[in-house]
Amino acid sequence: MKTLQISFVLITAVVGSLALGGTQAHAQQLEPTFIAVQNSSTTARNLLSTNTTGVLNPSPNNPLNAGQTTNFTSTSFGSSDAGVVTYSGCRFNWSKIRQTNNTYTFSRGATPSGSCTATLVSSNTTTGAYSVRFRIN
Repeated sequence: MKTLQISFVLITAVVGSLALGGTQAHAQQLEPTFIAVQNSSTTARNLLSTNTTGVLNPSPNNPLNAGQTTNFTSTSFGSSDAGVVTYSGCRFNWSKIRQTNNTYTFSRGATPSGSCTATLVSSNTTTGAYSVRFRIN
């Protein structure tokens, strides 16, 4: 009988904890990363893949016609926002990380460097608001 009472108390405690949100984790949404991909070449480029920690909105243009620019944001929850967008001929990547002191670091890249570039347009290490322009030459 004593075992039954202890089990009932434990089950009641667990159910009460769940009802109060005792096991829920609430990740903070990061400031969106603003991304522009500009096709300065004379040919259309196909979007080959995207791989991100968050959500791209709207989706990047496919294809990205010659002379066209596609603009989108990447939004993530937690402590980082990172991604890779690959168009035929160029691979673009970015990474934003919230540090333990609540400042942000940002990196970006474009390969191959001879025909693709990555330029930081604006940055705020306090809020985590970043804007990057990728270019297909």
